[in-house]
Amino acid sequence: MQKERELLFVLNSLAVGGSEVKVVRTVNALVGSGVRAQIAYLGFPETLRSQVHSDVIVTNLRRRGKYSVRTLWRLRELMGNRAMVVIAVNLYPLLYVLPAVRLQGGARSTAVCLINTAEVEDVGTAWQQRLFVASLRRCDRLVFGCAAQLETWCEGYGLPRDRSVFAYNGVDSQYFCPPLTTSIGQAFRESLGLPDNAFVIGGVGRLDSEKNFGLAIEALACLRASGREAYLLLVGQGPERQRLESLAERIGVGANVKFAGALRDVRPAFAGMSAFVLPSSRVETFSNAALEAMAMGLPPVLSDVGGACEMIDDGKSGFLFPVDDVGRLEQLLARLFDSEHLRLAVGRAARERVISNFRFSDMVDFYRSLARS
Repeated sequence: MQKERELLFVLNSLAVGGSEVKVVRTVNALVGSGVRAQIAYLGFPETLRSQVHSDVIVTNLRRRGKYSVRTLWRLRELMGNRAMVVIAVNLYPLLYVLPAVRLQGGARSTAVCLINTAEVEDVGTAWQQRLFVASLRRCDRLVFGCAAQLETWCEGYGLPRDRSVFAYNGVDSQYFCPPLTTSIGQAFRESLGLPDNAFVIGGVGRLDSEKNFGLAIEALACLRASGREAYLLLVGQGPERQRLESLAERIGVGANVKFAGALRDVRPAFAGMSAFVLPSSRVETFSNAALEAMAMGLPPVLSDVGGACEMIDDGKSGFLFPVDDVGRLEQLLARLFDSEHLRLAVGRAARERVISNFRFSDMVDFYRSLARS
């Protein structure tokens, strides 16, 4: 049997985010199953550090400035002379991982990059984009979040297909499961002043322009104008919050949009939702939040970007709508508002799809396979 090498995940930070939460949960599971794995991050913030299992080695590489040679050497020293699998989580950490691996010499480690960005144009200036593409071409393995993303990058940027794979995100469907009673969701609604029997559209994610939650606010206004007493619940924090609040007030639904902020445990919020919406305009690869909502039995309504069409069976386990098409989004939400039977049926199908296709254990097994490669 081939000996498993140690895995070293390198992140930009331990801020709350989809990639960061996924890595923390994955490394906790890997170490719990006997795989040697650790986490390093370039610098602050380190909000998620308390969620890392005590058996996992965690290193802050203390980056200063735009690029830190000292940080590069700290990473190189952390690796020592061991032949490891060093995994850059997204593009910027790759600028440290690749040279650190090359500097190791004889017992060279394997350089892997997990690419969670939909398009290289979504990051940096033109010269930075060229640098990222050149670095990706030198990696030993490229891991994408879905088949569509792999195809886009390999076709568009000339990346090596023979060194490229995709691995879907996975969800623990026992942790994210429909609550046995309605009391959890009711208590969460009450804390925000939402009526017990209200139709609540929910969104979870960083409040930035790419998530496009303004479209959900506009769709809510259309629903209410048609006489449907709907509400919108947004979970997350980010630079767009003030603009979204102003938009809601300006179009007359300020009292019907609730901002819950960032939550360590999103399950009570999911329990308080009637449907889940993710109207992202770009940079969405394979949303963890959407998978968690599906596992909780919520019908998902997703913009057709990234791997959304691979995540759901449109019309059965969720619904897709064209990017920025507020009319189509409003139509789909109206269908769910009007039919509890449809909501429940699509929610059940969504959960079944997660259990069948997007298991957390399968994702962990994939990363364990990297240790054996």
